[in-house]
Amino acid sequence: MPKDNGAASQHSIPSTSFMCNVSLPPKIEVHSGNLCKEWKQWRQVWDAYEEVTGLRSKTSRLRVATFITCIGKEALEIHNGLPFASEEEKSDIDKVLELWETHCIGKTNIIYERYKFNNRAQEQSESIDKYVNALRALAETCEFGALKENLIRDRIVCGVRDNVVRRKLLQESSLNLTKCVDICRAAEAASAQIKEMAPS
Repeated sequence: MPKDNGAASQHSIPSTSFMCNVSLPPKIEVHSGNLCKEWKQWRQVWDAYEEVTGLRSKTSRLRVATFITCIGKEALEIHNGLPFASEEEKSDIDKVLELWETHCIGKTNIIYERYKFNNRAQEQSESIDKYVNALRALAETCEFGALKENLIRDRIVCGVRDNVVRRKLLQESSLNLTKCVDICRAAEAASAQIKEMAPS
C-alpha cells in the first residue's frame, strides 16, 4: 500500500508544478481601440489557459475567481457593472463569459469595421501574404458570415497594387480565394526573379 501511495504522490507532483509554471492570461486592454478584437484574442488565450492548467474541470466559482484575478483593474470595473440577474450568476463562468461577449462585441461599430476592410489596399512594400493576413484580421470583426472568403477575394482584386495581376484575376471566371492568392503569389515570385535576372 505505501508503494501505491508513493506512486500516486509522485504522479501528482508534475501536474501541480506544471500548473504553477503557466502564466496567467494578461489583463484585458479595454481601451485598445477595438474591444471586439481584443476580447476575441483574450478569450482565445483564456480558453488555452483553462485547457493546459485543467482549470476547466474545476468548480465554476474557482474559474470565475481566476478570471477576475486575470482581467485587470479597468476590466474589473466593467465586470462589476455587467447585468447579472442574481448573485448566483456572478459565480457562473458560462454566464460571466456570455455577458463579457455581449459587452465587447455589442460595442463594435460594424459599419466602421467594414469601412476599414473595404478601404484596405495593398501597401507599397507589402507582400501578398501579409496583405491577405491583414484582410483576414480585419474581416474578423466585420460579421461577413458565409460571405467572408468571397469578400476577402474581392478585396484582393480591388486592392492589389499591380494592375497586370488585377487583369489576370478578372479574367478568371471561377476565381475563388485560394486561386486568387495563388495567382498573386506566382506573379510576385516572377517579378522578384525578373529583378534578380536583370543586368546590374
